[in-house]
Amino acid sequence: MKKIKELTGEEAYTLIKEEERELWEIASSLKSTPGELSSKIERLLERQRELEREVSSFQDKLSYQELSNLLPFVREIKGVKVLSAKVDGKDIRRMREFVDQLKGKIGSGIILLGGQSQNKVSLIMGVTPDLTHRFNASELIKKIALLIGGTGGGRPDFAQAGGADSKKLDEALKAIDDLI
Repeated sequence: MKKIKELTGEEAYTLIKEEERELWEIASSLKSTPGELSSKIERLLERQRELEREVSSFQDKLSYQELSNLLPFVREIKGVKVLSAKVDGKDIRRMREFVDQLKGKIGSGIILLGGQSQNKVSLIMGVTPDLTHRFNASELIKKIALLIGGTGGGRPDFAQAGGADSKKLDEALKAIDDLI
C-alpha cells in the first residue's frame, strides 16, 4: 500500500515546481506545450497504429514472396507431395499461416516447416485433408520432434513441436522423407 505524505508550504511548492518542470521537459521532447500534450500523444499513438499496419502489410507481401520461393522445393515421395523447409525468424503464428497457405497452394500433400526464433526451435506440420487417413500430422511431428530434443502434438491435419537442439533442425526437416 502506498503511503500518503502530507505536504504543505515550501515542500508542496517544490513538488509542484518539480512536476511542472518535468511536464515541460516531456512537452519539449515532443515539440509541444503542456496544454497540447494530450492531443499530441493521441496523434503519435495514431501514427504508431498506422505504422504497425504498414509493417503488417509489408510482412504480408514479404510472406507471399517467401511462399512463392518455397513452392519449387515441393517434391514427390511415394506419390505424395512433400515440402519441408527452413523458415528462420518467424514466430509460430506466421509459420502456421505459411503452412495453411502452402497446403492450399499444393492441393494435396504434407508441409513441414522448421525454424529458429529466440533460441527455440519450432516445427509446424500440415497434412491436407485427403491424406489424413494415411498420415497423421500429430504422430509424425512427435517422431520428428525427438530429433530436436523436443515434443509435439496436435490434430491429424495440423501439428506443432518445439525443441532446443537447433543443430538438428536440418536433420529433422529431412526426417519426413523416411516417414512417408
